[in-house]
Amino acid sequence: MINFFKTPKAIVLAFVLSALLAWYLPTVALVLEKPGEMYLSLLQMCVMPLLMLSLINAISKVVSTKTNDNSTKRFLIKYTLITLALVFVSVMLAEIFRTGYPIADNPDFLRLGSSGENSQPIFVTIDDPLEKTQSIIDLFRSIFTSNIFLSLQEALVLQIILFSVLVGAAAGFLDGEKKKHFANFIGAGEQIFKKLISWITTFLPI
Repeated sequence: MINFFKTPKAIVLAFVLSALLAWYLPTVALVLEKPGEMYLSLLQMCVMPLLMLSLINAISKVVSTKTNDNSTKRFLIKYTLITLALVFVSVMLAEIFRTGYPIADNPDFLRLGSSGENSQPIFVTIDDPLEKTQSIIDLFRSIFTSNIFLSLQEALVLQIILFSVLVGAAAGFLDGEKKKHFANFIGAGEQIFKKLISWITTFLPI
């Protein structure tokens, strides 16, 4: 039975059943919303550290194999420039195709409220400007984090990537024994989170 949960058939079947449940029994689906959010939070709790540890491990190994300091610097500079270029292209594409703007421009979107009895609705007028874009400087500044644990909590991938690259690059320059101990520590953490994710994803259809 456990092996069946890991198959694509089980995931597709779960998707179909959940759609039918939400359509015909919305109250039951609403009750199951909180456990679903808890499951996603648990999965995110493991995925983000795994991403960070895997990047640190990979970067440190690459830097360690570079015997020529100039080649190491070229690699790090090239990696950083490519990452920043991808961010820039993504922002430009979003600006050109105005992704999400039709929703933000909709007057109905400007009136935010809640169906709860005790909650107070939030109102903004159409004349109030909405912050739709960030400057390139603000975007680049947002890549840097002052608290990596907060970045992991909020799943801020760009901040995690930059932190991992810096730590991995620094680890690649450690002395022999220190480098070995650090690599063993990071490798063990990586394997631990991989095992946790394999356990968690077993219950994905459920």
